[in-house]
Amino acid sequence: MLYNMSILFRRQLKDNDFITIADELDYCKQYFELFSMRYPNIFKYEIICPENLMNKKIIKFILQPIIENCFIHGIRTTKQDNIIKVYAEQNKNSIDFHIIDNGRGMSADAIENKNKELENTQSNTKSIGVSNVNKRIKAIYGEKYGVKLKENKEQTGLEVIVKIKEEI
Repeated sequence: MLYNMSILFRRQLKDNDFITIADELDYCKQYFELFSMRYPNIFKYEIICPENLMNKKIIKFILQPIIENCFIHGIRTTKQDNIIKVYAEQNKNSIDFHIIDNGRGMSADAIENKNKELENTQSNTKSIGVSNVNKRIKAIYGEKYGVKLKENKEQTGLEVIVKIKEEI
């Protein structure tokens, strides 16, 4: 566990500000492995990314804080059917990452309020991780990119979409 944490911290400090999607997804895998030790047999995860996106450069640590929120706010520690899925897809001018869980979810009003808060990058918010990711994305890629929350329609839980510009 300590070894995995040290790898994550070392990479966060030493790696360039821009890394490949493959590296970002590897950070996610390391993070999932840490929580697999913390919550054995409580959740499963899946990471899916088309091969043609793996070497594209993005700003680092835009997915791990979202995944962390799945564990803090979404995971149901009394259940063993928790699933967190991360997948990437290329759209016309963007690469979208979807982080989907089947956890506790949020009310429609809470999702709407959070999305309004994320649209207003000048707001001072209690949410450090998601807001920080959103502000960094908007600063690098532009205002039409960032983080958006939506209800997981297939199951209970939440879907978070992280939209970045395909190339900077």
